[in-house]
Amino acid sequence: MNLSFPLWHVSGLDNYSIPRPAFVHKAKSEVEGVVPPASIGSCPQASFCGSDMRAAYYGGTALTGSGQNIGLLEYAGYDIADVNTYYTNAKQTRSFTVTGISTDGTSVNCTEPSCDDTEQTLDITQAGGMAPGVSTIFMYVGSTDTALLGSMSTRTPLPLNLSASWLWDPSDPSTDDPYFEKMATQGQSYFNAAGDDRKFNAGYPTWPADSAYIISVGGTDLTTKSAGGAWATETAWSDSGGGFWAPDDILIPAWQQLSGVINSKNEGSTTYRNAPDVSANANFTFYVCADQTTCTANDYGGTSFASPMWAGYLALANQQAASVGAPAPGFINPAIYAIGVGSNYDTDFHDITSGSNGYPAVTGYDLVTGWGSPNGSALINALVGSGGGGPAVTLAPTSLKWSKIVVGVTASGKKVTLTNSGTGTLNISTVAISGDFALATVKQTKTVTPCSNGLAVPAGGTCVIKVTFTPTQTGVRTGDVTFTDNAGNSPQQVPLTGTGEN
Repeated sequence: MNLSFPLWHVSGLDNYSIPRPAFVHKAKSEVEGVVPPASIGSCPQASFCGSDMRAAYYGGTALTGSGQNIGLLEYAGYDIADVNTYYTNAKQTRSFTVTGISTDGTSVNCTEPSCDDTEQTLDITQAGGMAPGVSTIFMYVGSTDTALLGSMSTRTPLPLNLSASWLWDPSDPSTDDPYFEKMATQGQSYFNAAGDDRKFNAGYPTWPADSAYIISVGGTDLTTKSAGGAWATETAWSDSGGGFWAPDDILIPAWQQLSGVINSKNEGSTTYRNAPDVSANANFTFYVCADQTTCTANDYGGTSFASPMWAGYLALANQQAASVGAPAPGFINPAIYAIGVGSNYDTDFHDITSGSNGYPAVTGYDLVTGWGSPNGSALINALVGSGGGGPAVTLAPTSLKWSKIVVGVTASGKKVTLTNSGTGTLNISTVAISGDFALATVKQTKTVTPCSNGLAVPAGGTCVIKVTFTPTQTGVRTGDVTFTDNAGNSPQQVPLTGTGEN
């Protein structure tokens, strides 16, 4: 039997996409007339350590990321000596392991004068500062996006908490999306820095910060109550990347179409994907050690710092999820947008309402800070739940087959039954199917409960999703069913596959 498959993508044959890290030196802002205020951190010269971000955004001690791993995407290797210098100077002890993984033969070692490891070292210290108890921080090092993303979505052990502080500009951005979709189905949370070039424009790459399948992280200017102290105030960081980018043709996803998300005040697009989704401190207030030279204080900033913070924060959430037998939060965008338009928004997020990057920071969602920064353990509880015995989603079947699709005629829908297989009640906000499937609807029958907004499905209860296909959808199709719970539990995703032939 002869089998033939279309070629999907070939990487590494051109230099069309030149990746660039999303950190920036203070001198850039000083030239533009914006001088950052002095910080009150715990590291030398009152700069912020990664542990200061943990104190401000989590504030507790129960969760450390224990049992979790973090994966960082890097286009160059690292020098562990710089990481050790940072921890020595910060008078802290590093307990986690740093392991380099070459995804395509690229060296995992980076030493001056031939290589600069500033980005890579700050990624480690920010992720580890937020989640000091993680087992391992894996450094995925490579020269092409597909090699990096392919390894991050397949290697064992599979880190659930992922971050990239790089932006690139591939000739066909959609070639990366299947990796991001796969990560979502596996419960991985992939964060990407939104960049430091202010309002999205033609001069700088925005990918993959504007992908509909990743969690995009913007920047803020944070003030704490003291060194190592609690959150005090926060404004939008003027250099934070954000906006919508029509040339990439990324249409607005369903979770950004919720009522109240896009409005005239935030100037968002009702046609294209808006970014960022969340944010954290990115001002020039950090302590950085790199290249085995003198460490710097209050000189570097950028969304490069904010993205690994969020990966560390999700490591805390995944630790809690594991402890109560709940599913990993995974791709959190459907959940956080539901939270944003819900009654508990101000409990779960710090809403940033002042400042601008060319777009204004406003009440609620905006194109500078997204929904804002995490507000302690409240957001973790909203994403995971604070106790066991919660709801869970299963599908039957998870594999569909259809055949003999006539061109110009839409195939009949296939029914998939969603069952609450947990012990708690499902309080459905949305049920949506993403990926290759053309349309997912809900259908009520006499024997099952429909999946609809506001529906409470008891343990063992069911509802039916109807999936239809377009005539062109032959071959193997993949997607995932995302269930969002309006009771504040984590969104749950179940993979769905299908096979069709003409």
